[in-house]
Amino acid sequence: MKFAFIAAEKAWAPVVVLCKVLEVSRSGFYAWEERGPSTRSAEDEKLGVQIAAIHKASGDRYGSPRVHAELAADGVAVSRKRVARLMAELGLESCRKRRFKATTDSKHNLPVAENILDRKFEVDAPNVAWVTDISVPQKAA
Repeated sequence: MKFAFIAAEKAWAPVVVLCKVLEVSRSGFYAWEERGPSTRSAEDEKLGVQIAAIHKASGDRYGSPRVHAELAADGVAVSRKRVARLMAELGLESCRKRRFKATTDSKHNLPVAENILDRKFEVDAPNVAWVTDISVPQKAA
């Protein structure tokens, strides 16, 4: 983490100063810079591609337990915690489907008002029929 910071900031400050402030050796920074990515990070990158593909194929519905189960079914030996960590690093989250909620109860024994107007809103004189709109008003933009 410190070496990555030094690599990012070495254009603005000398490496000697950055290493001294972060209390790391200059030779350690240059050795880190020459070294390639670790085996673990290379595996994580390949695994991240598989995880993203499974997550996308599920319609963004699968979380780490289901993705882990899919990987296990494919023969990939990996822990669920590692899958969860990689999903968090990739910004992949499960998207739960909203449950259905009934908003109307038409099956009741209560009296229903008679439809006197029968959608004939034109009247001959004022004060013959009264109508209203019960919808929620929209805010003016």
